[in-house]
Amino acid sequence: MLKTKAATALSTILLTAMLAVCANSAQAQQMNVQGFAVKGCNEYLQARAARKEDPWIYWVQGYLSGANMARLDFIMTSAALPPPESMAQSIEKYCRAQPLGTMLNATEALYKDLLATSPMQLPAPSTSQRRRP
Repeated sequence: MLKTKAATALSTILLTAMLAVCANSAQAQQMNVQGFAVKGCNEYLQARAARKEDPWIYWVQGYLSGANMARLDFIMTSAALPPPESMAQSIEKYCRAQPLGTMLNATEALYKDLLATSPMQLPAPSTSQRRRP
């Protein structure tokens, strides 16, 4: 089980990094997305009903963390992220309303909601203060 969690977390981080790079690249027009991102809402709802949604929510947490890291205008602290069950409920709500949506669509909707409502937004350091590897 621990190896599965680690593999899911690693694949999430890699996918999120790819999304961030492509989003920031003027040359990127298309990207091949695989894994949980392209799974349909119907698959998530089935996993949720069977109480097997944990890997899905690990993916959501990784995506949100990676998307947050890619943002240039502010930093969201970990305290701003909702607990896993709250994330699962938000994804479920989206998927019930948009049954043809994907996990990426549902997670993006959750992320936009968090950005709009999070009281934990802090100003990002200026680009001259930011250290890049």
